[in-house]
Amino acid sequence: HFDVLGSVLLAVALAAVTTGLTNWAQQPFADRSVAGPVVLGVVAFVLFGWWQVRAPEPLLPHEAWASQAFVWINAVTFLVYAVLGAVFLWVVITLQVVAGRSPLVAGLGLMPVTAVMLALSSRAGAASDRYGPRPPMVLGIALSALALALLTRIDASTGYVVDVLLPATILGLGLTAMVTPLTAGALAALPSRLAGTASGVN
Repeated sequence: HFDVLGSVLLAVALAAVTTGLTNWAQQPFADRSVAGPVVLGVVAFVLFGWWQVRAPEPLLPHEAWASQAFVWINAVTFLVYAVLGAVFLWVVITLQVVAGRSPLVAGLGLMPVTAVMLALSSRAGAASDRYGPRPPMVLGIALSALALALLTRIDASTGYVVDVLLPATILGLGLTAMVTPLTAGALAALPSRLAGTASGVN
């Protein structure tokens, strides 16, 4: 059966924390429009965890919580995508404000990341199956770090090919090498009957 209470608690937690952090951009943290939603969100997260342990048919099955591999892979995935979200926002804004590009051009500047991932994900998966997840993940982290270092050079005299296209392509290569094993690892960490849950959480 569908875990209604777990779903509601998780939705309230995510919405409340997001609201509080968004309001924090305009108000001090002590303001009730910031602290109130954040506290509500934290309480809802705690209640969600408490309910998931006790629910007869939880939104997240007990096997997911019990798998250390699944928990750690998703923790790493969370950190990777948190950084990526910040980086993508930073690059697009920097291209507009510092380099003077239009919003459309700035947004399209990161298209090589998506194109490379679409083109090479299957090959990265095959490499991960052949050599194990660790080598491609280490390579992916190294390439991503190099790409981010190159992207910090964006300034008023930025040229697209050298300062945007090249780093974005390298970032796409790094993400492809890193993310594919992470996703495959998340799916492999749980039984096949929980593949949908594993994919959804990841």
